[in-house]
Amino acid sequence: MKKITVIIGIFLFSLSSLYAGNFGNPKSIALGDAYLTQATGFYSLDWNPANLGLVDNYVSINLLHFNTSLSNNSFNISFYNNLMGKKLSEDDKKDILDRIPDDGLELIGNSAVNIPVATFSVWKLALSQNIHILTSANFSKELFDIALNGNEIGRVYDFSESDGEVTGFLEAKIGYGELLPLSHISPAFENLPPIYGGISFGSILGLAHAEVVEAKSKVAVYDSAGTLDASAILRTAGYNSEDEEFLNPLDEGGHGTGHRMSIGFYSPISEKISVGLALNNLFGKIKWNKNCEEHIVSIYTDTLTIQNIEDVETENDTSYAIDGFTQKIPFELHLGGSYKYNEFLFMLDYVQGFKESAFTSSKPKISLGAEYFAVGWLPVRTGFGFGGGKPAHFSLGSGLEFSNFEFNWAIRNYYSLFNFSKGVDFAIGMLLKFN
Repeated sequence: MKKITVIIGIFLFSLSSLYAGNFGNPKSIALGDAYLTQATGFYSLDWNPANLGLVDNYVSINLLHFNTSLSNNSFNISFYNNLMGKKLSEDDKKDILDRIPDDGLELIGNSAVNIPVATFSVWKLALSQNIHILTSANFSKELFDIALNGNEIGRVYDFSESDGEVTGFLEAKIGYGELLPLSHISPAFENLPPIYGGISFGSILGLAHAEVVEAKSKVAVYDSAGTLDASAILRTAGYNSEDEEFLNPLDEGGHGTGHRMSIGFYSPISEKISVGLALNNLFGKIKWNKNCEEHIVSIYTDTLTIQNIEDVETENDTSYAIDGFTQKIPFELHLGGSYKYNEFLFMLDYVQGFKESAFTSSKPKISLGAEYFAVGWLPVRTGFGFGGGKPAHFSLGSGLEFSNFEFNWAIRNYYSLFNFSKGVDFAIGMLLKFN
């Protein structure tokens, strides 16, 4: 049992220090993720590689890029602050439980770092190296019910809604964009606006992975004793159950390998309007094939009491090596457009995934963004997005943009603004650029 406890403990701790979709940056987050037609330089690799074809002589070099986020589906900052240090009344407990959906409390976390200098673009070619940590967890509502109110005699508490997953990986991407010579193919294309095409390839080195494959847990307390029936199957890569520690992926040369590809298109229909299309995660997967284990634990007792809870023994507590397993990165469709009105630029993006995963959601997402340069070097950005399996979010951002240097920042709040937010993203970035 100790082995499984250690795994779960490490897994849950990762949530406190740390989520998926396109790789966020200060501009995209500030614009609410409406960034498909606006990505430039090495940022184009993660949004639309076709945008690389827009320049003939442009160099961008990453100096600093970091973004992190943590959100939940139940509690906002104001509610949390009101409860801090307070003795909970019955109304407080009821309010807490009313805020948690029937399918449980969901936590989503994401961290990403773009490696300095090793991420750059030259001409119509770009290279990036990113470190990602994607985390999600769901905790059964009944866990909070029994913690706040204690147990009811004879009631069966089912905690089987609880699950989670964490994935860490390093990805190197390379991509190229170019104006498509459609007029050379057929005279029918001569009257069309210019269309750019681009392609990017990502090579993935798996750092660590842990997921709850299956979990069932029920507890009931009666007059004399209680029953406990629980079982779980966990799958890990890069964890040594014998020594109860995660292994250094750099020493091991990674614990998995993978790849994915994106194809993009961009067209400036007019001086004011542009549109884009990206097909992301083509052939995407990670094959976890080093230090892979499956962990099975089951517990059953019908004589559970406070006095003997420490003595409850597991019926099964097994960890064994497995050959490996494959984590799919499902396909995702991304459409976007922008419209320039005087000094303002407005953007609209639509994302459609086709499968739930740590990388994608099967629910569509719509993002809206706006940018205004108060002066030539001071941008003001704002955005809004909803869908995609995430809560609605509101964004603000700004920065300093000069001819050879950029510094940008962004902050995003979920569900509502400021004190009523149920989560936050923060991103900063600096880069050099030369024409």
